[in-house]
Amino acid sequence: MRGIGILPELSRVFGSLRKSGKGLSVSDLFHQALCFFFDGTSRHLVHFDAVKQDAGYAGAIEMAPEKMASSHTMKRFFGAFRGPQNWGFRRVLQQLFLWRLQKDQPKVVVLGIDAMVM
Repeated sequence: MRGIGILPELSRVFGSLRKSGKGLSVSDLFHQALCFFFDGTSRHLVHFDAVKQDAGYAGAIEMAPEKMASSHTMKRFFGAFRGPQNWGFRRVLQQLFLWRLQKDQPKVVVLGIDAMVM
């Protein structure tokens, strides 16, 4: 995640979610949330309480043990996403797409459109 620069982009786009300077940074919260999704060991947010106590897990995701988030912190973080903030993910996905194009520099890009009608 650090290699492709997604965490600074997420911090820039969603930095306004943070109401005060106390607590964990938006970048740290996204880092832990994405690792939680990639890991897939548990689907429950209370799993954050278990891994907060596990120094090995903190080391595996390259996070200082004192910066590990609790389930309550993650619930507040996920609860902060309301309508307008969700559009920020579109911006981040566009940045990832452009990063990948610049990295691979393909001669042709084929885009498909899913026109599914609900």
